[in-house]
Amino acid sequence: MVRRLKGSASGEHPLTEQDKRFLGPLRRKDQRPSDRVFGITAAGFRKMLARLVLPADLAGLLIHPHMLRHACGYDMVGRADLQARAAFMGHKRLENTIRYSQLDPDQFEGLRP
Repeated sequence: MVRRLKGSASGEHPLTEQDKRFLGPLRRKDQRPSDRVFGITAAGFRKMLARLVLPADLAGLLIHPHMLRHACGYDMVGRADLQARAAFMGHKRLENTIRYSQLDPDQFEGLRP
């Protein structure tokens, strides 16, 4: 279950077997399957991102959690249709998802003879 903030739609995201293998070790021994996998607050996550050591060409970026969301939205362009991307991102309005497509430099590839 993904619980989103800022008015986005929360919902269930299926986990692949690979996801479960990667996430399993992060779960504390006393947690039930319905408990949170990541025992971290939003502030703690922001601090963790701030401590990342980035390559020199990215070192000037002030990474924040919402940047990861934008990266995910942009990465899905061309791999899923607009409605599927909107549902995955939890967008209630397609206009919020369209902006990722508008940034894609390859969006017109193959449209001209």
